[in-house]
Formats: sequence, C-alpha cells, structure tokens
Amino acid sequence: MITIFDSIVDFLIAEKAGIASKVLASATYDMLKSNLPFNSLKQKIGNMFKKERDADTFIKELCEKPASDSYQKDVANVFLETTGNVAPDNLVTILEEWVKENRQSFENINNVQITNSSGFNIGVQNAQKDIINIQGDYYSKDETNEN
Repeated sequence: MITIFDSIVDFLIAEKAGIASKVLASATYDMLKSNLPFNSLKQKIGNMFKKERDADTFIKELCEKPASDSYQKDVANVFLETTGNVAPDNLVTILEEWVKENRQSFENINNVQITNSSGFNIGVQNAQKDIINIQGDYYSKDETNEN
C-alpha cells in the first residue's frame, strides 16, 4: 500500500523514490517518527491547527492513509477530515518544501543503525527483496566438555 506521504516523497525525490518509497510504504508511523524530523514539519504547519494534537494526527494520517491519484487532493482531504476545515492554499507547498529540505533524511531512511555491543542485532531492509542483517556475539557452549 502506498500512503499519501509516500506519494509526496515519490514525486519530489524521483531518482531515489524507488528505494525510499518502498521503505516508506512498509514502514510504520512510529518508525518514521523516530527517523524523520517531524517536529520541524509541525513547527511549519502548527499554526494551521487549533490544537497541537490535530497537527500530530494530520502527520500520522499522511503516513498511514492510502494514496489516490493526486497527493495534493489527499493532503487537502486529510486536513478536512482532521480539522473540519478547508486546507490552507499553501499547505501542500509547505509539505513539499519540508520534504526537499529533509531530502537526506529520506535517502538515509533505508540505512540500518546497529547499536548493541553484545547479543544479536537483527535489522531488515526492503529493496528489490528483503535483506536481513544479523550481527552478534553468540557463543555456543561446547557440550562435549561438560563432564
């Protein structure tokens, strides 16, 4: 399923969209929230909402709702559903500018960060096929020397 957010990124970052869009489409909002600077987006669009919670809901819906043929219409529809008001004329432009400003974050979203120093780290990337990254320091006890 391609979401509205995927459509915006796909349109604006054409040469990287194949990878970025597939990763975004399979990503959950929580994963995106921890890897993309949504706070800076909230600062840009926050004054368009009566409640901060509505801005959060709007961003989450962009990341989860299926896209149609026009992300501009989708953005306007999500804004209407979230606030009950017609979207400001500059909302899509602000979203597009934010995506362009944060291009590197979108291009890097496919990278897996491994931070544990012991045990197993398992990361999954989606490209043409699933890539499973496993690192670890598992030591098997030699059962023949137990006696």
